Amino acid sequence: MSAHTPAHPAPVPASEDLLEVLFNVSMTGVILFQPVFAADEVEIVDLAYVRLNAAAQQMLQLPERPEQSFLTLYPTARPTGVFDFYCQAFQAATVKRHQFNYQHDGLDAYFYLAAQRSGEVLVVSFTDTNDQPRSAVEEALRASQVREQAALAAAEARQATLYAMFEQAPVAISLLQGPTHVIEFANARMAQLWDRSLAQVAGQAHFTALPELAGQGFEELLGAVWRTGEPHYLQEQLVSLRRAGQPYQGYFNITYQPSYDGQGQRTGVLTSAIDVTEQVLARQQVEQLNQQLEAARAEAVRERNQLQALITQAPVAISLYEGEDLRITTVNAVISALWGYTPAQVLGRPLLEAVPELQGQGFDDLLRQVLHTQVSYIGTETPATLRRDGQLHTTYFNFVYQPLYEVDGQVSGVLCVAVDVTEQVVARQQVQTLNEELAAINEELRASNEEYQSANVALSEAQRQLRHLNEELEARVQQRTQALQAQQAAQQRLFAQAPMAIVVLRGPQFIIEQANANAEIIWGVAVADVLGRPHFEAIPSSAGQGFEEMLAGILATGEAVVLREVPIKLARAHTGLPALGYYNVIFKPLHDENQRVNGVVVMWTEATDQVLARQQVQGLNEELAAINEELTVTNEELNESNTRLTRTNVDLDTFVYTASHDLKAPITNIESITLALRETLPPAVQQDELVAHLLDLLTQTTARFQFTIGQLTDISRLQLVHAGPAEPVHLAAVVEAVRLDLAPLIVAAGAQLTVDVAPELVVSFSPANLRSAIYNLLSNAVKYRALDRPCQIRVHAARTGPRVVVQVQDNGLGISEVQQRQLFGLFQRLHTHVEGTGVGLYITKRLVENGGGTIAVESQVEVGTTFTLTFPA
Repeated sequence: MSAHTPAHPAPVPASEDLLEVLFNVSMTGVILFQPVFAADEVEIVDLAYVRLNAAAQQMLQLPERPEQSFLTLYPTARPTGVFDFYCQAFQAATVKRHQFNYQHDGLDAYFYLAAQRSGEVLVVSFTDTNDQPRSAVEEALRASQVREQAALAAAEARQATLYAMFEQAPVAISLLQGPTHVIEFANARMAQLWDRSLAQVAGQAHFTALPELAGQGFEELLGAVWRTGEPHYLQEQLVSLRRAGQPYQGYFNITYQPSYDGQGQRTGVLTSAIDVTEQVLARQQVEQLNQQLEAARAEAVRERNQLQALITQAPVAISLYEGEDLRITTVNAVISALWGYTPAQVLGRPLLEAVPELQGQGFDDLLRQVLHTQVSYIGTETPATLRRDGQLHTTYFNFVYQPLYEVDGQVSGVLCVAVDVTEQVVARQQVQTLNEELAAINEELRASNEEYQSANVALSEAQRQLRHLNEELEARVQQRTQALQAQQAAQQRLFAQAPMAIVVLRGPQFIIEQANANAEIIWGVAVADVLGRPHFEAIPSSAGQGFEEMLAGILATGEAVVLREVPIKLARAHTGLPALGYYNVIFKPLHDENQRVNGVVVMWTEATDQVLARQQVQGLNEELAAINEELTVTNEELNESNTRLTRTNVDLDTFVYTASHDLKAPITNIESITLALRETLPPAVQQDELVAHLLDLLTQTTARFQFTIGQLTDISRLQLVHAGPAEPVHLAAVVEAVRLDLAPLIVAAGAQLTVDVAPELVVSFSPANLRSAIYNLLSNAVKYRALDRPCQIRVHAARTGPRVVVQVQDNGLGISEVQQRQLFGLFQRLHTHVEGTGVGLYITKRLVENGGGTIAVESQVEVGTTFTLTFPA
């Protein structure tokens, strides 16, 4: 080496100190990220900061080790692509470079980025242009971007506001696009009226998605609005639609308004609807009540007269009694009708003298008890024997006896408010009777099923002989099906290479437009010789077998026809003579651009081999005919019994639902009358103690009635809903999910839950209904725990034959044998120290039994309770 040749510098070994120095002195920003992965350990969902050098800290105004993640500090990095750039760099393990104009999350600069993975860390080097002067083009571009972003944000805000306004609008709204009225949008109210979610109907033509609305004149109205651009309004229009899966008719105020795009072009129809069914049905009654209120207001000069008018017009039974002999001082037509007398026949007379049928039934003793003790009495479903149409009948009442006071505080009499609940009580009794009959019928069905199973044993040997032949047939069918599926790669290839004969016929003469090679084989004629010719002229052997009339019928009706194993005579190529074969044939209509039928596509495969094979099996089938006939008779009897039971249950459920629904209107009328009185009575009258007390009593009674009717409506809805579809469910997973949901309640109660359920144990049941049953039993075990000892709850399950038995055991308060008989009834609350409605165990029993399961209870007071459920395995 000469003296003038510079020596090569010695290599500098890498060290942590050298890397630390480079990290600190770098004039570009350096960030060390550690990816945050999703549960699958593959997808990167965020980036955690490991460290920033001094330059990065200065440019980003962040500390050396930020505690927040990357997307927390810069949420706009995902839609702008920065986060995806980092993820790609980490996964590629090579240097990636990119530049971004980032004007979000407190940053405003052009960034030049370089990133590469190092082990489990992503190293990012970056610079920005904040310290460099911007060119005029850059400034103009940035200004344009700012305006564009502002305009975009404003447009998005307007759109969001519009959709939010539609969703929150008190009317049903939908947007239909194009001449076929394709459903683009519908708010929750409209989806509720349609009885379908938006996801079920979006993108479909209006009357295709909602066929029950077709044929009511709406097609013509929507078409006129679309064509003319003129809005249309319908007032109190009677509409037939669907509610809860059942046909329903209601009255609606409907508006059809044309919609336009930004260029003023008509794009569709905006529809809105308001359900006015209750208003239409109640208008006459409301008008009559308003007239009565006006008349009462004009004539009312004293508060007692106004009270008398209220009592007289109330739709519930009301009466007033004074003195030890319970003299009737006030009575309305409702209660006098229930007694079987006119108001004039009972006013001013003692109760037992005016209504002698009440003698010995205890109502006079209850009234005197309220009169003496000044404590109200509430009767629920109390029977009373009264005269109606000259005959004695038992009527059930819910009633309240309320003491009335004078100004000096002395009790002046007793107010009675009663509601006739005979229909509900009788209906419940009928349901109980029918349930008992149903249990007896089920026992008979079980015996019949045992006989049916015995017959199945006799069939098994014959079925074994058929199994081999069926397997061969199934294999051949499966081979042909697989061959067909393998040919469906493309429509043209399917037509040319399909393992079936395919022919396209056009026009009333059925001109052969297209035919594949298989058609040529079956016809025995070259395709080239028949194209463009009428079918029955080109293939004369197919004529006279009824296909001319069938093809003409398809052109006329547009309905497809499927023939299975139909015998057809066609000429064979090697003999020229007609030969009988069996074919599966599909005739499907073809439509032109105006949706008019102008042709037929015919697809057929030869089934001669299958028919001959089945004829070989015919002898064995005849041997089974006698046994099958006997089984058929048994099945028909079972089906007839099931049909009667199903019809009876549906009628009962519909009756309960209708009754609960029809009670809402009278209670709403009472509430409206009370509110009208509060608004129209003079202040001096309202301040009177008796009037104020009676108005408060009516308000409270109405609220209790509404609460009870609401519960009855919930129960009736449950009864009208069929059990969810059964499917295999892992019991242990359901119990664990319920345990997690109840964890806060279990911890707060200091309870210990022990679960003994095998992970592989599976039941056949509706998942949602199974979870509801387990949840209700576990939550009850916690709520009704004994406060003098630690709460212990145990869930155990095991398979016993074809059933899975589940036990939920606790050491809580327990219930007596009498209470156990009431436990599964409606509105039965056996412990009142915690909140509840008394319907939980009733619903649980219905869910379990509707799914083919059973539920039973064993309990001892101050020892605990065990619920035992069985489910199909």
